[in-house]
Amino acid sequence: RGPELRPAGRVLRPLLPWRRGLPRLREGVREAQSDPRGPGDDMTKSLEDYLEEIHVLIHAKGAARVRDVALALHVKMPSVVKAIGELKKLGLATQEPYGNIELTEKGARVAAHVLGRHRVLKAFLLKLGVCDETAEKDACLMEHILSAETMERVQDFLGKSATARTKTAKTAAKKGTDK
Repeated sequence: RGPELRPAGRVLRPLLPWRRGLPRLREGVREAQSDPRGPGDDMTKSLEDYLEEIHVLIHAKGAARVRDVALALHVKMPSVVKAIGELKKLGLATQEPYGNIELTEKGARVAAHVLGRHRVLKAFLLKLGVCDETAEKDACLMEHILSAETMERVQDFLGKSATARTKTAKTAAKKGTDK
């Protein structure tokens, strides 16, 4: 079976396999805005990774360039250009030709949401005793698939364990001063 064909004016051009899901992506981001689980939940893992990396680079270096994103994500520059094009269509990023990549207000909000999930999951994995390198990789994979409910429970767990550690430290300190 050959590639699907779609009308393009008078000429039929093949619909490339990587383009088949793009209209769904745009709809998913619009729906995510009203989704109580938080922004960006319906975006693809790949676009979330690009958005997150752009956000990190902007905060670390003051600017994000196509080359920097490609190096950080270990992908080719044309892949970054394509992803930025999709992020622009979704209203999450802007870029002048050959210029720095900037996030829109909406893009920065979604990126911060994804990065926050990543940091919470990494902290959770480190608390379980997973080594830093593995925790980083696993958190990156998990941040895209866990439900809002699961993330809430992980945050609750981390909050309660931090509170328990603080109480234990205060009790130990009190016992030390009582002597």
